[in-house]
Amino acid sequence: MIAERPRPWPDRDLELLPAVVDYFRFLHDTAVDKVAGLDEEQARATPIPTSPAISPLGLIQHLRAVYRQHLQIHLVGSDLPPLWFADDLDSEFRIAPDATVDSVVAASSSSPDHSRPIARLLVVITR
Repeated sequence: MIAERPRPWPDRDLELLPAVVDYFRFLHDTAVDKVAGLDEEQARATPIPTSPAISPLGLIQHLRAVYRQHLQIHLVGSDLPPLWFADDLDSEFRIAPDATVDSVVAASSSSPDHSRPIARLLVVITR
């Protein structure tokens, strides 16, 4: 089981783009805190009848896809592949059978998706 993370509010004195990056970090940490203490079954539960693919764990995967698409691909210009596809709009919400809370959180927290683009984005901002 994962532990809750500190999640300070984004600094109010940041310029726009660094504030956006910091807000994505805040959203990510908030989502991770929502699965802290859940067992695997609870984290995979899909309680919304109109969106049967959405689970707490799927939401973390979705935020990773949003971070990649909007910060890395659109703002930074990365050539990483997207994590969702036009012909399968729920793809990033589906949890692989062998995935666990720990593995999904680790993938969204420690991958290149979460760290390197911030430095690259700051270079883009200062040009």
